[in-house]
Amino acid sequence: MKYKILDGRKSSGICKFGSFWDKGRKKTAHVDIISGGRKISHDDKIAAYWMDGSVKAIFHTVRCEDAGDEFDLTDTNIDTQCEDLEADKLKVTENDECIKVETGRVSFEINKSGQELLSHFYAEKDEIMAIKPVMILERVSWDGNVRIIKDEEFTGVIDGAVPINEGKLSATFKVEGRHIDREYGKASFPFVIYITAYAGMGEISLSHTFIYDGDTAVDRLKGIGIKCATCSKGEAFNRHIGFTTDTDMAFHETAIRLESRIPKTGDGYLLEQAAGERIDISGDDNAKKAVENLPVWNEYSLMQDSDRHYVISKRTGDGCAAIKCAHGCRNEGACEIAYENVRILAGIRDFWQRYPSEIEIRDLSKEESLLYLWFYSPKSCGYDFSHYDKRMYSQTSYEGFEYMGEGAYGIAATSKARIGIERLHEKNAAGTEHKEEVLLFDEKELKEFAERTAKPPVYVTSPQEYRKSRVFGEYSLPEHGSEVREWIENQLNEIAEFYLNEIEARSWYGFFDYGDVMHSYDAIRHKWKYDVGGFAWQNTELIPTYWLWFYFLRSGDSRVFDMMEAMSRHTSEIDIYHIGDIKGMGSRHNVLHWGCSCKEPRISMAGHHRFCYYLTGDDRLAQVMAEEKDADKSLAKVRYFMQNGKLMIRTGPDWTSFLSNWETYVEQTLDKKYIDKIKNGIDSIKKAPLKFESGPAFLYDPETGKLEYAGESDDTGDMHLQVCMGGVQVWLELCYDLEDEEFKEMLADHGAFYFLTPDEKRRATGGKINKREYHFPYFAAALGAYSARERNDRDLAEKVWRELLSTLIKEGCTQGFRANIYSHGKDGTLLREIPWLKTNFASQWSINMIMALEFIAYSLPDTMEKVFKLVDKEILDNYHKA
Repeated sequence: MKYKILDGRKSSGICKFGSFWDKGRKKTAHVDIISGGRKISHDDKIAAYWMDGSVKAIFHTVRCEDAGDEFDLTDTNIDTQCEDLEADKLKVTENDECIKVETGRVSFEINKSGQELLSHFYAEKDEIMAIKPVMILERVSWDGNVRIIKDEEFTGVIDGAVPINEGKLSATFKVEGRHIDREYGKASFPFVIYITAYAGMGEISLSHTFIYDGDTAVDRLKGIGIKCATCSKGEAFNRHIGFTTDTDMAFHETAIRLESRIPKTGDGYLLEQAAGERIDISGDDNAKKAVENLPVWNEYSLMQDSDRHYVISKRTGDGCAAIKCAHGCRNEGACEIAYENVRILAGIRDFWQRYPSEIEIRDLSKEESLLYLWFYSPKSCGYDFSHYDKRMYSQTSYEGFEYMGEGAYGIAATSKARIGIERLHEKNAAGTEHKEEVLLFDEKELKEFAERTAKPPVYVTSPQEYRKSRVFGEYSLPEHGSEVREWIENQLNEIAEFYLNEIEARSWYGFFDYGDVMHSYDAIRHKWKYDVGGFAWQNTELIPTYWLWFYFLRSGDSRVFDMMEAMSRHTSEIDIYHIGDIKGMGSRHNVLHWGCSCKEPRISMAGHHRFCYYLTGDDRLAQVMAEEKDADKSLAKVRYFMQNGKLMIRTGPDWTSFLSNWETYVEQTLDKKYIDKIKNGIDSIKKAPLKFESGPAFLYDPETGKLEYAGESDDTGDMHLQVCMGGVQVWLELCYDLEDEEFKEMLADHGAFYFLTPDEKRRATGGKINKREYHFPYFAAALGAYSARERNDRDLAEKVWRELLSTLIKEGCTQGFRANIYSHGKDGTLLREIPWLKTNFASQWSINMIMALEFIAYSLPDTMEKVFKLVDKEILDNYHKA
């Protein structure tokens, strides 16, 4: 397999990535990685198994400087790696109090209790830093008609720390804890922090998750982040601070700027400070006198207050005004602090995309300086988690039920950061005894660090390799062999491009919003329906996750990867309940991500997130997906799943969502308990009189996964929900993995049945299905196409193409997803819209088309003239319908 660095990323630092293997091929994690004609050192760990025990996916970790921009990964069943130098290896030791880590450049302790996340952070025997989690709540109360707002500070307290991945090149540790109210001592707002250390590097990366468990009427998020206390040395005029900007130049200053009118200091010192050089004024009386009478700028701040504006400010200290230093549009969010003894680099990933964010330095001139990485800046307004109204609008605004559902209690948000330290001292110039002075402030290092933080390295293989492995199921690759195929590929490209552009055009950014897209467009207002109940944020409804990850896998488009990495992060945290009575459930689409009264397993199922996990090895995603395995235990707390005191679920999307959770857990653990739950459910469907057409609601036992037939409901409108929420994708993946012929036949039957006429359905079931609606047949196009392939049924294949193509082609109109220009920006920007668009439609049309092309491309008409004849065969009310 050939791997390359993803477009827009740089091969810098250490990278973890996935390789994928077709069933039965591989038994061990051993591979050779060859770059530039030589084997390079790497770590390997099996990430997933097929149910026959063969390897499905492997995580590899490489040093990017060794791997370069591209390399070959080849199969071997023996460990043939080159030996590493001992100095390049990580060293991890553990005792009852802490975990000690040495990288060869730095060492530190990860504490298992207390307030310090990391302590004794050393670089060459000099203690540099200690790190703590911090949080600020804005609490609202009333005294009569007077609203009282009080900011309360919380300190993180560690409950435990464990190593979860250890290799020669990297090691990751999980720390869990809670925030303690400094005034009352109450523990709340849990956090999970993953710390990754890298061999031979002075950097660590942090993944910080906080879980909201407050009272939405009172508790507003005012600030969340980490606090780094640094042991600083040297004169204030040799203490440098730098921030990234949106230009080619960094913002760079010192705590004392050596510019004095009387006594005169001249420009020499200013030039040296600007160059980042160490200054010695011991022989200059004028400079020494000036230093005592120049302002000392102790505090600096870089704050991104919207997706289109940041501000850099500074002040001398408490009780003094802050002054604005610089403004800009979008900042990568990295800083460099240089003292005479050490250089510290720190950055926040997605800094401008997940505003309001801030990097703040305090006490720059003092013995202990403080660096704050604020994932949510306390300079912003407190975030209000309450609902947008006092009631729901189930009928008028598509909000599920009239009663209010659970709110924000239990949601989470994850932020990523990177911190690096480097000991500064004189170096010997190569081949001489001459001492070379090291710059205190190095702008080049800041820029490289910022790039590594904002866009860490990602290695990917070809679309052909991903598809061949079948790890992500069956889907087609792009082809352009006919007029119709060319038109289809253009539509798939145009709609993906449209959503990429809409994120920017509509500013879908912010701490709780970045990564999501909207549900339905409002052509009258030329806006998405951001304020209309269930038509606002999409969450994962109708699986845009699968659509766009499939699009990346078949195209390799790095922009879509960036979009989907953000979507995976958002949907796995903010759309899911991580604690509480309904842990493991997700929230349906709404004005607020957690606002709908429908709490559904389909929104939270693991299948949404496994693409990103296996491509990047993200440890927080692994935790979220593992917790989802028991989401069915929360069903009894969701009132509409309880019918007359009994638990009732639908075969789709409820049971299919649990299948996704169990399948994902099983492929990582081969846990027999969850294999049995999968098989018990399938066996229950086999015993039902109409197989997949039965029900669709069944009694459910969450202990065993068994379904009990409870009769037919002929007036249900839910049959399309079986196939549009990931059910088809989950079924087909399991069908291939289990090699269960009866299950396979049942799926083929179900795909064919969906495309029968109402009379044919009635006759086929002996009248048991009489009035039941099978809405939106194109939602089932992938399953129908699968059935047509398995049965070699050309008539069914024609039905599938007619249903699918007629949704986007009508009366000779082939505009498809082409956007219209509705206005112009003042800067001349063309403002575009697709007036009729719903994300439900875009998602389902695209994913069904991508899969149908894999199954029945042989029967696709080759000319548009033939397509017009096909879709005009009968009047179909499908056009743009979702």
